[in-house]
Amino acid sequence: MTPAGQTAAAIELVGQILGSPRPADAVANDYFRARRFIGSSDRRAVSDRVWRVLRTYRRLGWWLHGEPTPRLLVAASLVLEGGSLADFSGGHFAPAPLMPSERSLLSRLEGRALDHPSMPDAVRLEVPDWLVARIDPIELRALQEPASLDLRVNLLKATREEARAALAAEGLEAVATPLSPWGLRIEGRRQVTSGAAFRAGLVEIQDEGSQMVAAVVDARPGMRVVDLCAGAGGKTLALAMTFGGCGAPACTMSSGICWRPGTSGSSEEPRRSIGCWWTRPAPARARGGAIRMRGCG
Repeated sequence: MTPAGQTAAAIELVGQILGSPRPADAVANDYFRARRFIGSSDRRAVSDRVWRVLRTYRRLGWWLHGEPTPRLLVAASLVLEGGSLADFSGGHFAPAPLMPSERSLLSRLEGRALDHPSMPDAVRLEVPDWLVARIDPIELRALQEPASLDLRVNLLKATREEARAALAAEGLEAVATPLSPWGLRIEGRRQVTSGAAFRAGLVEIQDEGSQMVAAVVDARPGMRVVDLCAGAGGKTLALAMTFGGCGAPACTMSSGICWRPGTSGSSEEPRRSIGCWWTRPAPARARGGAIRMRGCG
């Protein structure tokens, strides 16, 4: 893709994300999956611009005085970083030329920085107005920084050092996470899903916070664990890993996915199970609103 094509794709993707109730990463994944012709370097360039716009949405909107369009958001992001608007040429695969009203608005941003002393705290910190007084501004500012890439080592297949060495062989330098006993951290946005370590199941992409949830549960063989608020099942997989390939399964409920170890003593990642946990009210005489559960099938 040309730089102009990358800018056009970023505008299109920002528009889809803002117009969808789904999580931004899910929309982005579908966008790139439907456009296999976009190479990995182009995906990184488009994603970087889109995430920059989303992380600075309120500040960009403050500069744009109103309901900003995807075109203006991307253009303002470029201008406030000292970039050029040459991509808006109307050429092949390029964004349409800027209208006079758009160019007039953007010309006022030239030479400006993204932050401005007149910005309200909520705008500067990129949070809703009601939230700014409830959380330490230092923590809110930290949320504006790009996240590192955290991986969970699958201890059923490798130790943390073995997984780290496998990633290093691919040119990916990883360090141990400070809190999770299973975590590795790679700075910046790097492609890991196409590498040998990921494809062999040595690592999974998972934030350290999610890993710590599984670690605090301290699930062990012989226990039964239900993940009552699961999404894609990442924490459930981490819980199942702690069973060591045997014992009771860890199941998700909200996502409709149920996981179990493949076989007792297996070194494989847990596999999908046919059935799933379900709950029903206990008899009226039961205390505490107890529930009955059926295990994975």
